[in-house]
Amino acid sequence: MIARPYQSASVESVEQAFREFSKVLGVAATGAGKTIVFSMFTQRHIAERDGNRVLIIAHREELLTQAAQKLMRATGINSELERADARASLDARVVVASIQTLCRRFERFPANHFTRIIVDECHHALADSYQPTLQHFLGGGAKVLGVTATPGTKGKKALGNFFETIAFEVGLIELIRAGYLSPISVKSFPLIADKAAPAISFAVKNGDYDQEQVDHALDPYLESIVARLGAEIGDRKTLVFLPLIKTVERFVALCNAAGLKAAGVSGVSEERADILSAHGTDFQILANSMLLTEGYDDPAISAMMILRPTRSEILFCLDEQTEILTSEGWKKDVRVGESVAAFDPASESIRFVPAIQSTRRPLLPDEAFYSIKSQSADIRVTSNHRMLYDHKKRTGWKFKTAEELSKLRDTSYLPCAGYTRSRGVPLTDDELRFIGWVMTDGTINKATGGICITQGAHQPWLEEIEKCIIGCGFKFTRGVRKRVSQFKSNSDCVFWTISKGKPRGTDLHLRGWGAIYEYLSKDFSEKLMEVSSRQFDVLIQAIHLGDGAKQGGRKWTRRSFHISTGNKVFADRLQITAVLNGYRCNVAELHYNENPIYCVHLKKQNWMRIGGDGKDRPTWGKNQNLEGERCWCVQNEVGTLITRRFGKVAIVGNSQMVGRGTRVYCPWGCTERCTHGSRKRNLLLLDPLWLHEDMNLVRPANLVTGRDEDRRSMSERVAAKQEELDLLNMLADAEHEREKSLAEKLARMEKRKTKTISVEEWAVLAHAPNVADFEPTMKWHESPISPKQAEMLVRFGFDAGSVRGRGHASALLDVFFSRRKQGLATVAQVRLLKNLKHPNPETETFAGAKAWLDQRFSKTTK
Repeated sequence: MIARPYQSASVESVEQAFREFSKVLGVAATGAGKTIVFSMFTQRHIAERDGNRVLIIAHREELLTQAAQKLMRATGINSELERADARASLDARVVVASIQTLCRRFERFPANHFTRIIVDECHHALADSYQPTLQHFLGGGAKVLGVTATPGTKGKKALGNFFETIAFEVGLIELIRAGYLSPISVKSFPLIADKAAPAISFAVKNGDYDQEQVDHALDPYLESIVARLGAEIGDRKTLVFLPLIKTVERFVALCNAAGLKAAGVSGVSEERADILSAHGTDFQILANSMLLTEGYDDPAISAMMILRPTRSEILFCLDEQTEILTSEGWKKDVRVGESVAAFDPASESIRFVPAIQSTRRPLLPDEAFYSIKSQSADIRVTSNHRMLYDHKKRTGWKFKTAEELSKLRDTSYLPCAGYTRSRGVPLTDDELRFIGWVMTDGTINKATGGICITQGAHQPWLEEIEKCIIGCGFKFTRGVRKRVSQFKSNSDCVFWTISKGKPRGTDLHLRGWGAIYEYLSKDFSEKLMEVSSRQFDVLIQAIHLGDGAKQGGRKWTRRSFHISTGNKVFADRLQITAVLNGYRCNVAELHYNENPIYCVHLKKQNWMRIGGDGKDRPTWGKNQNLEGERCWCVQNEVGTLITRRFGKVAIVGNSQMVGRGTRVYCPWGCTERCTHGSRKRNLLLLDPLWLHEDMNLVRPANLVTGRDEDRRSMSERVAAKQEELDLLNMLADAEHEREKSLAEKLARMEKRKTKTISVEEWAVLAHAPNVADFEPTMKWHESPISPKQAEMLVRFGFDAGSVRGRGHASALLDVFFSRRKQGLATVAQVRLLKNLKHPNPETETFAGAKAWLDQRFSKTTK
């Protein structure tokens, strides 16, 4: 197979990245051939040395088979499969494995067995099922390449929690311009109702557009849509999104009556391939309701139309007893700009992001709360609130409204914890155990700062306590105090005292506990909350031994912890740390007297099971609204929240509709699959203008830009022209307008006295507007600029103070070196040329700029 130029370049980029990093990421738009890229990389790697072995990990059966087949077709390499019904030989040079099987068997391969690990669809790599496997082989010296379709800025930031750098990135725009994917064109058209049509201003019900009303409003236009669709699509195979199953059925009937061969699919189903194959290929139009929003990829699709609106305002709400997790703890009131915890359904990672909208409002007349209350859950949300869930086959987190979730007959699973992927705190395991013992069974003397840990002499873990103190390197004394009590079960008191400061006199080689002062507090220090998942496992064991329910004499294996405390701050911080490290954790407040006791229940699993047909199982129910009842919520860029109601944690969120249709279509099986050999000239996105502007449909501009101003400009142009427009040409025009706006803004600024040039000014002069609004994605992007970068920026004439981190500096310098490679003018030359009214300073060459300036200054001196 002949590789495309960018595929060969991507392999080279991976090799180069591995010289510096051990975990690298490759991103490419659907259709770029990322399987071919990692197949070529595999071929090169195993050819370098006899001992090199490659492990390819996939998360679905079809990806497993696809990877093995493409590897064989592209390189001629035979691989062995590691899955439920097959075991790969230890002699195999290349193994293709299912993560579901590998996560249970990885230890049968020595840690140093594989030299390279490739993770297909690596946006799943942060999940708990992947991490132990990856860490096992990383510990043996393997290096990891993750490949995924272009994830966008948000996705890259999440992946940046594990991967260290992006080795290659092949975008949709690049592939279209090179002819490897179909061009995208957009056309809008107004609709004429075929019968009396209601005013298209249907109400918001339960926070979102009522899909029944959407169906009712759309119905008078269906015949008009079908007639217009037939005229617009010609012989194009077309995918249509509709609001309801009955809408799909009516639409398909109208299409077939008009002579357009149509089929319909609907419902969220795992058996998508079976449903689609039942229709065969004898149709031109495929209509669906909520089925083909993800993962559907038919290269023959060359037109799409989305007629299912959704409202993006923050109206899916929680009741006022529900708290939201923020960087400052649990809160019932969050301001815009505050950091809130967000859960990534693909990677199960948690990160803190700004709240971009906050609302608190009365319940609408037609709204209702749905709730469920069980041993693990206490959730109360408006009926259309988006809920994350999974079914019993555990195929991944999905979305349904609370009302839809209430109608499920089978057991469902809800997420209640995730992983921050923290690097941890600089403490040893013994230091963590010591802190656990002090927080539970220790006292800190306010006058001297000394710590005393006490235990009954009958307890079986006395030697464990002393062993951890010795392991910390602390000087201590041990003593026994006789206890007098009426209770016969009382034993003597064993105690250990540890000073805060360094020893004086003897044992000078030891130290005091002050060395870990910032991590030790009876309130559970905020610094300690940064522990890694492994460190938390160590810490919770010690806390359990101190204040946990022991349940002696049991014959079963302990899988949960129950910690009791009178300190609410400690309980809240312990719960938050547990939730951030993959533990389901609830806090019950008990009242035996005037002082409450907080019982923290923990289990190492990030989900809870609810519902089902069992009569004894709590189920979702619709609540009767209370007079004057209000609801509230916040919105963030990720679209999920970590909530707590009466001590019980749940993760809730919203979803998005997506679609794909940009692959070129060559039924003759041509190797290149480029547009010159394709029967699909472009992908046509039809945008019927039947809704008000403030009703948010998925807009075509979202495919190629994440900038609101570009999207707005492009959407306005499509609506005004009502003719087929090329999406990339519109993007170029929008970027030109943005660059022009930036230049006008700079022109209004006062003339600066400094001789340096700002990032914004350079973005205009170099025609590189993306440099001005650079967004970090990898962890290292956010690091301070290096001394070498700062030196180079100053030498090249930049204002280093306007550069936002190492990644931004790298992007800025990349533009500079790219210009140098092309022989263009330097930063200083461009600015000087601009001030002297040169007609085209940004495109002038270095030699041309020098000659022009020499001539200009020679005239001045004369």
